[in-house]
Amino acid sequence: LQSGFAVIILSTGKEIVSNLIASPVLHLTQPFAQGDWVTLENGAIDGWVQQIGPYHTLIRQPDKRALYVPNYKMMVANVRNNSRMTHRRIMCTVPLRIRDIPKISQIVQEIQMMLNEHE
Repeated sequence: LQSGFAVIILSTGKEIVSNLIASPVLHLTQPFAQGDWVTLENGAIDGWVQQIGPYHTLIRQPDKRALYVPNYKMMVANVRNNSRMTHRRIMCTVPLRIRDIPKISQIVQEIQMMLNEHE
């Protein structure tokens, strides 16, 4: 019983120490800041950083749910800071009918003109 209790204390202590070490490292390296839109773990976590605390980072998801991520997980996760992107890529499918095939070059030109006008 005592050894099981000791294992629980040690694993809990390890996470607390990891969070305490991760917090200053996050503040020094600044991979993200309050207000940044971030994506973690291949899109599993997505939202805006609201607060970076000593133990966890609060991320507000698009549906307004609060997600508290331990700082040590923020250190080891692949963090994509979407707020720091200089360019955006938009992919969309444009459905065409078979009878529109001869008009493809005209359609492409019109799309290109529209994109150029809205830079």
